[in-house]
Amino acid sequence: MFIEILTILWQSFWGVLCGISDAVIGMLPSIMEFKKITGYFTPAGMIGLYIGVPTFLVAIVLTLVRKALAKKKV
Repeated sequence: MFIEILTILWQSFWGVLCGISDAVIGMLPSIMEFKKITGYFTPAGMIGLYIGVPTFLVAIVLTLVRKALAKKKV
């Protein structure tokens, strides 16, 4: 009887874990899209969206400009 109770508890626990993992895997495309959209809410993202280039390219250009201005001040 004790083993049957443990078996039922394990099956319930395993079923919950499988359900949660299936839900997360099913939502991965939506999560990635949401991450992409939230990237546009940064200043570099807004500039990239306005110009029409990827956000990482704007971030690289801004970094290079900051380094050039920092060297010029010294």
